[in-house]
Amino acid sequence: MTSFRRKMIAEPAPSTPDEAQDLIERYAELQGHAAIINRQAENAVEQIEQNRQEALAPIESEMADLFNALRAWWAVASLAVTEGKRKSVVLAGHQIGVRTTTPALAVPDDRSEDAIIADLLGRTGGAGDYVVTRHALYRPSLIKTLRAGELHPDYAFLAKGAGLGVSQREEFFIDRTVRECGPELVAQ
Repeated sequence: MTSFRRKMIAEPAPSTPDEAQDLIERYAELQGHAAIINRQAENAVEQIEQNRQEALAPIESEMADLFNALRAWWAVASLAVTEGKRKSVVLAGHQIGVRTTTPALAVPDDRSEDAIIADLLGRTGGAGDYVVTRHALYRPSLIKTLRAGELHPDYAFLAKGAGLGVSQREEFFIDRTVRECGPELVAQ
């Protein structure tokens, strides 16, 4: 197989300091033009971002007010609306209700993660799979054990000895489910 090489057009190289100076001056001129173009582009992007923030501010503020009003209404009306059988319903094309957050390991404020790791590493049976090799709490395993309660042999040590627990809360939400955003929201 024959390979073809493209020949570049030979650019005349300066042969004297004066010729080099002319090229340097032209290069500096082009560099200045490039800097101006880049700065204009940066200014345009900054202006677009500022315009976006100004346009979104009242919308996001009103959305927050509506969200808070609906959350307060839901706290009072949810049992009647769901007949006590569900955590959410579809209203006006949106699912509205409460949902349970992802479980998180609750660590007491007065204990550092390092202290809990030291406790786990100092156990007679070792840290097991509660501590990963980088010496951080392995939250999924700890949560699983704490959720098992007294049925798990390590529960007493984790809950009472290390002071750990599982925290989980419900959060209010509104999700669009029935209709999609119209073309009027697509950027022009």
